[in-house]
Amino acid sequence: MTTTRRRSIVSKPTFQLKLTIIFMLMVTIVANLVGGLCYLLISEKVQDLLEHSSERLGQTDLTMRDIANFLIPRILIAEGFSLFFVFLLSILVTHTIAGPVYRMEKVAKEIGTGNLAIVTTLRPRDELKELADAFNLMTRGLAEKIGAISKETIAQEKLEPDKRDFARLRELLSQFRLPEHLGRPLEEDADGGDVGPDEVERV
Repeated sequence: MTTTRRRSIVSKPTFQLKLTIIFMLMVTIVANLVGGLCYLLISEKVQDLLEHSSERLGQTDLTMRDIANFLIPRILIAEGFSLFFVFLLSILVTHTIAGPVYRMEKVAKEIGTGNLAIVTTLRPRDELKELADAFNLMTRGLAEKIGAISKETIAQEKLEPDKRDFARLRELLSQFRLPEHLGRPLEEDADGGDVGPDEVERV
């Protein structure tokens, strides 16, 4: 698998859209609750000020309706800009999660085909590094076990006069692709070492 770099910030549209909608709903609910509470508190204070002003200065043309007509549209406009900003920020933030999830899916599919030489690397700002390390450890462990079975099979095959019993086993073992150097430290691959065609596609 050749290494390519994807510059799109939308690697898993459905997943990122769901998270973005959740973030926006949370922000909308909190903003409306806080805004409504502040408006009620301010309106009570303004109402008292209007009553005192009317007693001292006489009838005033300013009413609570005028104040509401002035404040509410501006609050809604500010909330709209805030939601748009949250939408853009959510897309960027969810990419740090969606990107690794996308790569984990590709790694899982490769492992399912028998490719145990694959190594996945994550960028410094990506999340789920622990999951990537677990995948690499799992793959390396499986590769070592399959490699040991393969060596033992070859050794036993040389000792047995009837090699037909080993034919099927060797056929199954040949479906696995193992790393060329199992003794190399796993961190060397995970940190972006010379993994060649086995490096998973970056997002």
